[in-house]
Amino acid sequence: YYYIKNIQGDVLTVTDADFGNAVNGGFSGRYPVVALNYDGSRCYAGGTPENSNSSDCNYFYIYDGRTLAEITREKTDSWVDSIAVAKNDDYAFGCYDGSVHVRSAGKTGYRVFTVGGRISALTFSPDGKRLYAATANGGVYAYDVEAEAVSAFGKAGDEVYQLAVSPDGSLLAAACGDACARIYDTGTGRLAARPFRGRTAGTALAFSPDGVMLALAGIDSKIGVFRARDGLPLALLGEERGACWYNSVVFGADGASVTAVRGVEDFNSAVCSWTLPEGLIPESADCSALDALPFYDETVYTPESFAPYAAALKNADAVKANPYSAQSDVDAAARAVSEAAEGLVEGGAGPEPMKGDLDGDGDITVADALIALRIAAKLAEETPEALLIGDADGDGEITVSDALRILRVAAKLADQL
Repeated sequence: YYYIKNIQGDVLTVTDADFGNAVNGGFSGRYPVVALNYDGSRCYAGGTPENSNSSDCNYFYIYDGRTLAEITREKTDSWVDSIAVAKNDDYAFGCYDGSVHVRSAGKTGYRVFTVGGRISALTFSPDGKRLYAATANGGVYAYDVEAEAVSAFGKAGDEVYQLAVSPDGSLLAAACGDACARIYDTGTGRLAARPFRGRTAGTALAFSPDGVMLALAGIDSKIGVFRARDGLPLALLGEERGACWYNSVVFGADGASVTAVRGVEDFNSAVCSWTLPEGLIPESADCSALDALPFYDETVYTPESFAPYAAALKNADAVKANPYSAQSDVDAAARAVSEAAEGLVEGGAGPEPMKGDLDGDGDITVADALIALRIAAKLAEETPEALLIGDADGDGEITVSDALRILRVAAKLADQL
């Protein structure tokens, strides 16, 4: 059986016989890839030939999604290994030769870009403006559909079997052959978290509808459910069956269940579903400890001692702003700030002095003007500190002009020097 998911998370089954009849025996490849558009009206297919030296299956097929009647077939230079469809009905297919073919809805002709390695996975962003591609040698790429520009993400550690984008489009997840899921920030192309590990090679993955959880399936009959932002293990689904390859996985619309399609050793397949335990995601943390943290003035402490405190405080702010922070995250952040505060050493430059306040009383008065006048008349020493404060016109010395400026401010005849 080949299984295809539509937007509602329903599963469509197509038997070998039905598929063969639909294409009049013309589709004889192994490991076919299939995809539906979002209203189910179109089905796209391609596959790998039985003999790698044969080009009999170098075709991309489009069928009626409900009757499987063939609409068209297109000859390709290499066999099709992956397909993706956007919500706006743009679609793309990737080939063994590293080429990706993109067609926008309502337009003729393909835009083609090529990367190094067999295209093992494709997926569109939720808004359809980006297409993400991955290769059998671990390459991960983003294609801007409008600008027709390709950018490379950080390389995955092994072959990428499947890609998934979070509902808000901010994260890209890759299921990799080294048993890791890698989470990329789609804005920067860099890893958004440390890779988190499943039990075996990752063959399928999916975000929950709210983007909080990520399900990672492999070849050992088990599916791990993780917190997406940091890889915190939440649940392990499935029973021990030995070798068992999961081809796809999806959350239910309410995020309370997981459904997966598996193939077992005799290549018969089955659809498996699990209800997730209640309270899987930790309740919102109590951030009162972060709210109660004392504030320390940077100008009072040495830069060397203040830097760790500032970093700990920045991390605490990030933890507080994250609605999915666990209580352990909050407690650790508060503890880090307190420990950094204990290392503060006084000796900073202190607050910047007020311009014109030569007597240091925090206000500009006639007394300050008199001090400036005495310095201008060489009756008092012009120290570097006095020059910094009393040189109102910035000419590099304290003169009668500076004394007059200070006097005007003291007499409320001017608002500033």
